[in-house]
Amino acid sequence: MRIDVEKTIHHLSVVCALAQIVLILVSWLWSAAVPDSSVNSLLSARGVRWFFGSYVDNEASPILVWLVLLGLAIGSLRSSGSCRAMRQAFLRQGPPLTSLQKFAFRSSLVLFLLELAAVAGLTMLPHAVLLSVSGDLFPSSFSVAIIPIVAFVCVTVSIFYGLLANHYHSFADIGRGVCSEHRLLVALLLLYVVASQLINSLIYVFEMAEA
Repeated sequence: MRIDVEKTIHHLSVVCALAQIVLILVSWLWSAAVPDSSVNSLLSARGVRWFFGSYVDNEASPILVWLVLLGLAIGSLRSSGSCRAMRQAFLRQGPPLTSLQKFAFRSSLVLFLLELAAVAGLTMLPHAVLLSVSGDLFPSSFSVAIIPIVAFVCVTVSIFYGLLANHYHSFADIGRGVCSEHRLLVALLLLYVVASQLINSLIYVFEMAEA
């Protein structure tokens, strides 16, 4: 199933790359055919300067960080056996949990509830530190950090389960486990890079934002 997802992501990346090429050609032909139009050509001197000069800024966004963090979270959930344990415990899929796995699962569930309580204390109490100055939850420091918080909880709880269930035996095992979804992560990063540049190119060509 994961391989199919990776193939789909790679296909989308190719589509975005081809769309970028088409956009470059269309913007050039359009600006040449209709010089008075507001369309900016990506092959003009100004367009080439924009493309290269703003490339890094176009790619640098919170989404890039979110992808990395979620990739680490997915890797830890799968490699530690936490996903399989949740399916066995809640959906009754697969063989029942062993006594060691039950202990690890219950202990990690307690850790999850403790971390959830800590997040609630930082957001739900009056004058909580992660609320905005006006006391709102959205937008606030919490809303900006919600993806990192989710990733942190997933990673810590998964590592805790993996250690107690004897799936991890060393720090090296933990590191390999957290980074185990590198293929999926790299595929997503590739899609992000080409899609982000395509979107920003569309904005530049059709002057939907200040160039």
